[in-house]
Amino acid sequence: MRTMAEETNSSDGAAPRPYRGVSAIDRRDRRRQRLIDAGLQLFGTRGIAAVGIVDVCAEAGLTKRYFYENFASIDKLADAVFEHVTGKLVAAVAPAITAGAGRDPRPALTVYARSILSDPRVVRLLAVESQAGPLKKY
Repeated sequence: MRTMAEETNSSDGAAPRPYRGVSAIDRRDRRRQRLIDAGLQLFGTRGIAAVGIVDVCAEAGLTKRYFYENFASIDKLADAVFEHVTGKLVAAVAPAITAGAGRDPRPALTVYARSILSDPRVVRLLAVESQAGPLKKY
């Protein structure tokens, strides 16, 4: 949850107005997702160590201002990308675990393998990038 102070952008306490029908919070969330998507694209193809903030901003079509509005560093973006990817994997696999009723791991393993193999960037992020640099802690 965002606090009222976070939603306020002027000294008079007024909340930011919508722009083209989109609230300031929704615009910020969309920019954050664009940065995460750009991070996945670049980290998953080049590797985290080979990517800079300027690269991410260019890929996302955003300025550094918006990068720093969301992330303190490239490492923090890498954390967010990793959490995004693993969150999607958990959301896909959890129903398959339930379907296997805890006795048959095949449905969960099938969904997991399909999810990972459907995107080579995810394979690199999980298998290579998680072994060094900022993701090593996972």
